[in-house]
This record gives sequence, C-alpha cells and structure tokens, in this order.
Amino acid sequence: MKIMLSSCLVGKNVMYYGGNFLNEFLQRIIDHPEVQIIHFCPEDVVLGTPRNNMLIHDGDGRDVLSGIAQIIDTEGAVCTDTMLVGANKMLEFAQSARPDLILLTEGSDSCGSNIILDPKTQENGKYAFKKGMGLAAALLIKHGFKVIGHFNEREIFETLKEKLNELPDLENLRNVDEHNFYPK
Repeated sequence: MKIMLSSCLVGKNVMYYGGNFLNEFLQRIIDHPEVQIIHFCPEDVVLGTPRNNMLIHDGDGRDVLSGIAQIIDTEGAVCTDTMLVGANKMLEFAQSARPDLILLTEGSDSCGSNIILDPKTQENGKYAFKKGMGLAAALLIKHGFKVIGHFNEREIFETLKEKLNELPDLENLRNVDEHNFYPK
C-alpha cells in the first residue's frame, strides 16, 4: 500500500519553525512492511524552512481555491499565489505517485483536512484552531484523493486495518473531534 504523508509527519524538519510531527502511531505505519511511504511539503517546496506561519483569512482552503479567501503570513505579507503554486506542486506529485491514501498534518493552513489556524485568535504568538480545510488538502480532495488528517488516528487505523496484514491493535486512538483543542 502506498501512503503519501506531509513531510513533517515522517520526521522531516519542515514545519515553519523547523520542527516535525512524527509520533509513535505514525512511526508504526511508516515501519509496516506492506507500506511504501512517500512525502511532500507544499510550503517548504516554495518557501523553504524556516518561514513565517501561513494563515487563511476569510475562509478556508476551499475559499482560497474559489478566490474568496487569502493566505497571509504572520508578518502581513499576502502569500496566496505562492501557496497556490505549492498546493499545485503537491497535487502534481500525488497525481504522478498515485498513492492509495494521503495522511496530512491537521491544523496546517496547507494540509489540514478538518481544522486550520484561526487568524483572529492569536494569544502569545499561538493561534486557536477553527473548523476548515487547508489549501493543499482542499485541492487534493477536489481532485478525488482520499485525505485523512493525522489527528484522526482511529479513522486511519480502521482504513489501514482493511488493507494491511498484521496491523497491531492500538489502544486510546482518537479522532480530531475528540481532542480538547477541537473547536466546538
């Protein structure tokens, strides 16, 4: 099974600040003998790392695609066109690689599939989440790819259980809406 992940989920230090989101649950998937991993970061490919954080204003990724919303970085620079280039490069990569499943970084204004950052809620340099989809996730879904956010561990597990042998039972798996940071 070929799985495409956001690069930060496989341990690449491409988060805007230079970190990653690899965890034990994802490592078990990456290490599975029946899984082929590929990865891509739509922000790093166009802006490099480190970079300013990107925030979608006036909507989510679907609204950016329809021209309603903009992407503005934390310094106030409009980055919509640049981020569209990155999202399209991710789409081209996925179309070429043809993954069976795509796992993306939840909470990212590029890769989030359920939640993204809320630019109206900054406190001490941190943002709360709002319901919505990131730009790259919206574009991939629009083109028919199955995308699951990395906080949807139970959904990921159930999807993989149907396709892989010897997937260990894991306890305490949650989906994104069961976390205390999920917007109500």
